[in-house]
Amino acid sequence: MPWAPLRPCGFPGCPARQDGPYCPAHRRETRSAYDRGRGKTAERGYDARHKRWAAVILARDPICKICDEADSVLADHIVPVRDGGDWSFENGQGVCQECHNKKTARETAARRTGVGGVQIPGADEPATGPRSHVRTREMERKRAL
Repeated sequence: MPWAPLRPCGFPGCPARQDGPYCPAHRRETRSAYDRGRGKTAERGYDARHKRWAAVILARDPICKICDEADSVLADHIVPVRDGGDWSFENGQGVCQECHNKKTARETAARRTGVGGVQIPGADEPATGPRSHVRTREMERKRAL
């Protein structure tokens, strides 16, 4: 089986080449910075209330509500709380990991682009964080058009 060529490290100015997005030193550094910025689980809304809500949703929906095939492993807000959804059981659904990842990616893309009437606050502001250089370059390209 052929091997993929090594790519440059995604960290600005690092000349190292590796098979992942970052060299080992920057992989640790970017993960640490990301984790520090996320906050604790309770600070992000995953407290006792969320655990009780998720348990009820998963008990009610043992099979993924999106694909109707896989077992539900995550309780998902149909309308995300950040987009005006609430903690009602009607706004919850049990989903498999694959469907949850796809739904989250669609919601994130819609928030960034404003499609569907949802816009991420600060999406036009300069990014900060371990991959901010990528987002900054994307913003500069869009402005140049």
